[in-house]
Amino acid sequence: MAVGILPNDSPIYFHSPRFDGPSGVLLVRRLIKHAPADPSPLLRRVLRQMRTDGEALRVVIQERDAASPARSRPFGLAHARAWSALHARLDAGTKLATDVYPLAPRAAELIESIFPNGLVFVAGNYDTAFFEGETRLAKIVERVERDVIAIAGAPFLDGVRITHAALGEVLGLGRSTPEVPSTTAVQDAIARTMKSVAAYSRVLVAELDEDDEASVARFRRAVGPLDAYRASTRASADQPQVEPTPGDDDPDEPLPPTPPVS
Repeated sequence: MAVGILPNDSPIYFHSPRFDGPSGVLLVRRLIKHAPADPSPLLRRVLRQMRTDGEALRVVIQERDAASPARSRPFGLAHARAWSALHARLDAGTKLATDVYPLAPRAAELIESIFPNGLVFVAGNYDTAFFEGETRLAKIVERVERDVIAIAGAPFLDGVRITHAALGEVLGLGRSTPEVPSTTAVQDAIARTMKSVAAYSRVLVAELDEDDEASVARFRRAVGPLDAYRASTRASADQPQVEPTPGDDDPDEPLPPTPPVS
């Protein structure tokens, strides 16, 4: 006896639902978890491709988030505090009488040389703060490092060096200079993932035997995350989201592997 879930339902499985980046990653994660344990060679191939595209989407979202201003802010603040501390130490030296502190005149010269406009440069955007800091650090190392250490102390100069390097790395301006994803990288990754989700679901449809209850049960389990996702998007006319549940893995964790070759 035919169980009868196709062909009326089949067209919805020929195309992937639309999703944003995080929703797409969670949807692929759920599809992998509900995939048949004994996939055919063709199903295994499209399942692996879906997993590859979903993982690439997860990574590019992380890269985008790592390059965001919110990610840079604590490094920018630490950079500003370190320069402020160095400035304060040098400035304190200028306030002592020369007969008490012979280096007082030199402290004033260093303030004028290194901080001609005070600390304005660390109050702007982080790119500007980094490049202005780079210029000042180069001047210190090439010309006055010994005097700065003598007056302010080595830990204060080290603090500037360390926070400057850390800010450069998070901005992609440091020595490692990580590749920054393009402005369309996330959208491109979403499009690839949607394509592979559609390919995976079409193969599931092609392999379904409506007259076999076991085959129907296998199919329903495999497409369950798609059905749940579509139901959630119908329930809300706003931007589609797959809400994580207690059973979902950490979205920052790599996607689970596909079923092994049997």
